[in-house]
Amino acid sequence: MVTRLFGMVVASAVLAACGGVESNPDATIVTTHTVSSDVGQAATPDANRDLSAETDLPNAFIGQFVDVIFGYMHRLHEAEELYRHLPLALIYMERVETDYLQEVDRPAVLEKIKQQLASDYPGKTEKIDPKDFAHSIMDGVSEALIDSEYFDYRGKEFPSAIGSAGSVGLVLMAGNKGIRVLEAMDQGTAKQAGISKGDLILAVDDFQLNDASLNDAVEALRGPVGSKLRLEVQKTGKGKTETVELTRIPRKNLSSTSFRMVEGIPVLKLGSIQEQTLSHVKEKLYGSNHHGKPIIIDLRVCGGGLLEGSINIADLFLPKGTFIAGLRGRPGDRNNNRVFQASAGYKTENRLIILTGPMTASGAEIIARSLKHGRDAVVIGKNSYGRGSVQTLLPITRDFMIKLTTALLYDAKGISLSEPLVPDILITEPATDEWDPVMQKALLVAKETEAGQF
Repeated sequence: MVTRLFGMVVASAVLAACGGVESNPDATIVTTHTVSSDVGQAATPDANRDLSAETDLPNAFIGQFVDVIFGYMHRLHEAEELYRHLPLALIYMERVETDYLQEVDRPAVLEKIKQQLASDYPGKTEKIDPKDFAHSIMDGVSEALIDSEYFDYRGKEFPSAIGSAGSVGLVLMAGNKGIRVLEAMDQGTAKQAGISKGDLILAVDDFQLNDASLNDAVEALRGPVGSKLRLEVQKTGKGKTETVELTRIPRKNLSSTSFRMVEGIPVLKLGSIQEQTLSHVKEKLYGSNHHGKPIIIDLRVCGGGLLEGSINIADLFLPKGTFIAGLRGRPGDRNNNRVFQASAGYKTENRLIILTGPMTASGAEIIARSLKHGRDAVVIGKNSYGRGSVQTLLPITRDFMIKLTTALLYDAKGISLSEPLVPDILITEPATDEWDPVMQKALLVAKETEAGQF
């Protein structure tokens, strides 16, 4: 079958390119080929499954793929290692063919592979490690897809991929002078160490953040639960620099959910949506005296989180049967083609005001859009991020897992959540430590609503 054919084609290519390296054209790779039935939940690997009898990529595509990689084969040291590593890239492409949210543009995939190899190996003579070569091919495949990637179970990226990475409880933002703290969560070790809003993060361990992107800074903070890191911090307004050692704790222990009264108006603020966020929202929402008052829901630092948690939070505010969000995936995939509707019936009839910004993403956008369309909530602030894809974790071998986009989210009007949500009232004035123009406008609208003027 295809893996066996691939072995023979590669063997011929190696012989031609490397001058007669001895290989076994009937070699097969023993690996896993299992599908997770639940998002984010890996199936048990079958270490004895033989993929040579199961693969189904077209022979023509395999030939074109070999044409792309042929020019690099003479530079591979230990060329017999091809049989261990290159089939991994092929398996990745097979899973993309069967499970990706839409039919794959094969020429586009091959072109991305070609570009990735040219970028990673620009020289003409230096030797290439076969394992690195296979990973470069997989990077090229990922570049042709929407929000999809692969992970080594043993790699440092894996805990983040499956949502089990530890955290110190910081929400960061990129500013003119570097990476600043936008919020320190109450349960986080960062806040317990005295780090607060406005502090400048200069370094994480030995990684200097002077010219780092926000994504690089966030990734540097991640790591296994229980592991330690050092932060070099410049305290806001003091110019004083200090180094603190922090321990990463489970994300599920963190919640930046808060409820407070501001000028007599209830303000519910949501951070990352984790397992316990729904219970925290219920506790804060029902445990306060806000009857008849407009409620401000601040989603400006909420980057989403769990899909189910986002749906359930929206459910608290919507009439039974109201459309919350829809999933649109590959035709015939029932798990990724469905609609979520409010089931519990809303618990509050208060007028709702939603605050959004560039960090409002994914699950937070589900909440904002569903309340806008289902409760006529007023949206104030800046455009949201626009992240509307759903990823599923799929094991492909003993050591590797792929995070594959299997569906896109859409709202009650059929608009993809990948399109940023544009506020009803757009605020362009920048905020300072002393002045929050978005919150001030929201408070004004809330008071006008109370007075019957809005």
